[in-house]
Amino acid sequence: MSSKLSIAMTTFNGAEFLPAQLESFAAQSRLPDELIACDDCSTDSTVELLEEFAARAQFDVRIIRNPANIGHERNFAQAVELCTGDIIFLADQDDAWYPAKLESVERAFDADPDALLFVNDVLITNDNLEPTGRTVLGQMRAAGVLGANSKSLTLGCATAFRSRLRKLISPIPPLEYGHDSWIHDFTEVLGGRRVLTRVLQLYRRHGANASNWAFNSSSRASPFALMQLSAGRDLTPEYAKRAQALLLMRGRLEALGPDELAELRIGGRQQAIIDRLSSAADAWHRRSHIFHRGWVGRKAVAIDLLLRGDYRHFLGWRSFAKDLMR
Repeated sequence: MSSKLSIAMTTFNGAEFLPAQLESFAAQSRLPDELIACDDCSTDSTVELLEEFAARAQFDVRIIRNPANIGHERNFAQAVELCTGDIIFLADQDDAWYPAKLESVERAFDADPDALLFVNDVLITNDNLEPTGRTVLGQMRAAGVLGANSKSLTLGCATAFRSRLRKLISPIPPLEYGHDSWIHDFTEVLGGRRVLTRVLQLYRRHGANASNWAFNSSSRASPFALMQLSAGRDLTPEYAKRAQALLLMRGRLEALGPDELAELRIGGRQQAIIDRLSSAADAWHRRSHIFHRGWVGRKAVAIDLLLRGDYRHFLGWRSFAKDLMR
């Protein structure tokens, strides 16, 4: 194993939980080569904790203090850009990694040259890192929303990707779409996204996390509970962001030269991927019409999407059933 491993972490007033995450980095069976920590104007002792850790760490630690608060997504984009490793691991400030995480993911990349990204399962805990007995992958499976290749598992804090992917994903657009969703969706359409079903970290939920979603709870997830979250909501803005992101992906892919396409191992598939992105963007746009039609009109939109084969861009029959019940 000769890859250089970078950890890209963002921090903001994380002093309460940061020490456990930093110690989990130091306890890795395969140490990282560098940690890039971008702090977004913390007012507590977060930076001091990072500096103390940097002084004793057995690997390079670079701390960037933003002169102004730029927000969670832009801060992660900055951290990713500053990494110099061959493989970049995204990390939140409030989790804790199992000692074998870096080694396990590096081995997975070594065994699969076509893989561009790996995401692992996580064990959900409370604010004291006490396990709830639920994993995010298990919660999503119970709710029936994983899709092919566990498509919906887009946990940024459990994501690692090859640095060459930055040719496409960077700069991460300011769409408020989620830096992790952007990276995962792009890699999925390239065919380079992989899922490790192994739990490799603790996923702390404490009520002030930057991301809170339906599968974080210790209560068992279900399709009914998920439906309740979106019942009666107009999701047109969210669908518009998806369509816009897909069109941005298409533009970046069209701009790549032969050498870049070869490095990403997608040279012979460029046009097919471009066509898929165009089709998916159109499907998201047409699906948004369902929120502006009456009862009969909504059913007509859903049936039209089904006949066009467009539910392949979502979760297949599950998405069709959801649209029929709106």
